[in-house]
Amino acid sequence: MEEALALLKSAIELEKDGYKFYIEAAKKSTDPKGKAIFEQLAKDEIGHEKALVAEYESLHQTGQLIQHPQTPLAKIYKVGERPKIFSSDPEGKARIKPSTTDLEALRIAMANEKKAVEFFSQARDKSHDPLAKGLYSRLVAEEESHILLLEGEYDYLTNAGFWLGHQEFTMEHA
Repeated sequence: MEEALALLKSAIELEKDGYKFYIEAAKKSTDPKGKAIFEQLAKDEIGHEKALVAEYESLHQTGQLIQHPQTPLAKIYKVGERPKIFSSDPEGKARIKPSTTDLEALRIAMANEKKAVEFFSQARDKSHDPLAKGLYSRLVAEEESHILLLEGEYDYLTNAGFWLGHQEFTMEHA
């Protein structure tokens, strides 16, 4: 059980990292729509953190997880290690810096979300518990929706492709 508690702590820290990243990106954003997207993603990270804290407290108090009581967490994470999704890479490129532009922040965020999709997909594939697989599948879908939002904002700012809030063309005159 101690191992599972340590693993949940790592996952909670991951969500905190994501929240900090998106709050910093929202502060730096000069585009109102980009700012709103980063703020919404920060709120999503808070929701994820709260769910994981509830899991942690349940396991600590009852010895059972709320969502997936039979999940072999040790097969998903390594003790004392958390996935480096929002953490800075060795060169420090994954953090918002004072000089980071909106486009750079969006590229970093998209890369982070893609890492999250990969991480939760692998966790889902390693799990033998149907409830855990469902939970991880929902997390993958949520992270993929984050990617779509970020890509839409990126396209809007670069005047390419689909823009959030703007129709590129209509079929009425086609």
